[in-house]
Amino acid sequence: MYNSCAVKKVIYKQKFRMEWLEDPMLKGWLTYIIDPVDGSKIPKCKCCNEILSVKLYDLKTHARTKKHERASFSFHQLQ
Repeated sequence: MYNSCAVKKVIYKQKFRMEWLEDPMLKGWLTYIIDPVDGSKIPKCKCCNEILSVKLYDLKTHARTKKHERASFSFHQLQ
């Protein structure tokens, strides 16, 4: 017999953490904006001027993209 209660995987909504700004892989290009609806912090890439997902894995994946690498190179040349 099958159990009538299905086990559901709980997915937690991650929140922006200020300590991410000090992470060596994210430092220098990561910033945040305030969501006007609920006041939460939303990550933004200074180089690409792109709003990002509030997941650490996604932020680190963004850092390795070709688009970000090109934008980062140009961004740091201007400063």
